Amino acid sequence: MDSIQLGASALAIISAAMAFALAWLSWHFATRRAVRALRDVALGWVALGVAALVRPLEIAAVPGIAGILLDIATTLPSFVHLGFMVLGATALLHDDEIGTRRRRDVLVSATLATAMTVALSPASRSPTS
Repeated sequence: MDSIQLGASALAIISAAMAFALAWLSWHFATRRAVRALRDVALGWVALGVAALVRPLEIAAVPGIAGILLDIATTLPSFVHLGFMVLGATALLHDDEIGTRRRRDVLVSATLATAMTVALSPASRSPTS
């Protein structure tokens, strides 16, 4: 393993640990202070932690189906993170309860955004021989 990949792996572990720590803190405040909106923020941090753990795999140039799955694994958690952070911030701003339908809409939107991103990525194109 070369030093660039080792550095990326160490950075990914640190980034994921910080994201999971912020998720735990947000969830703790959500339950302790009865602020349900912070649960959405916590879910956003968990998704970012997952994205950080998967990110070093992007270094390996993998063609075909494996490359597409890798693109999905690195892109979907990032979109989920953004969606849940927006949900949590909106609920905090308006002091409003977020329903199951809005959470489902975030997941569907993140999936569609991932599908469009992966379709446009170089890994999804067939390798030319």
